[in-house]
Amino acid sequence: PGVGVEMPLDGGAEIFGGFYLGQALPGPSGRASGVEEETSNSYELGLRKTNGNGTFFEIVGFHTSFENMVAQESIGLNTTDRNFGEATTKGLELLAGADLGMLGGLGIGMPLTVSATYTDSEFDTATTGNDFWSGATPGNDFPYIPKLQFNARLGLFFGQTNVFLNYQWVDEVYTSADNSNTIDSYGILDLSVVHQWNEGLDLFGKVAF
Repeated sequence: PGVGVEMPLDGGAEIFGGFYLGQALPGPSGRASGVEEETSNSYELGLRKTNGNGTFFEIVGFHTSFENMVAQESIGLNTTDRNFGEATTKGLELLAGADLGMLGGLGIGMPLTVSATYTDSEFDTATTGNDFWSGATPGNDFPYIPKLQFNARLGLFFGQTNVFLNYQWVDEVYTSADNSNTIDSYGILDLSVVHQWNEGLDLFGKVAF
C-alpha cells in the first residue's frame, strides 16, 4: 500500500512524491520456524517537466529502509529462510531528453535520452551464519547493487527505418554480503536497426560491442 501526490507548478513543471509500505513473506518452512515477515518503508520526491520543443527532464530522490530482511530458501545460494538484519537504500535518479532533429530543424526524428542513477545501499546491522548473506558489518554495500549506472540512447528516424545507438555503463558491484568479491564495472555499446518491411512485418537487427 502507499500514497502518491502530484503538484503542478507554473511553466508546466510538476512536483511529485510518495510513501509506500512493502513486505516480503517467508516460505512455509520459514513461517513454521518463526521467521518474521520483511517490511520496508519507501519515500520518493521528484520534479519533472516536459517542454513543447521536445525536451524534458525528471529528477527523483528515493529512500527505503528494510527491517527483518528475509533470506529466501535457495539451493543455488545455499540459503534457508531466515531473518538476517536491516538495510537502507537511498539515491538519486536523473532523466533528460531532447529531440535533436526538432531542435535543429533537420526534418527527421533524432531523440536523445540520457539517464543516470546513484544508489547507496548498505547494511545497517551485522549478519551472521554461513550462507550468502553472512559476514556483513554495518556500512557494507549490499551485493549486486551498483552505486552508479548511466545510459544514453540516440535514435534516428528515416521513414520506415529507425536506427538506435545505445550505451550503458554499470559500476562495479560486490557479490557477497562481506564485500570480499567484486564484479568489475563495464560498458556496453549496441547498434540496432528496425525496418518496417510492410504493415505486418518488421525486420530487426542488433550488434553489441
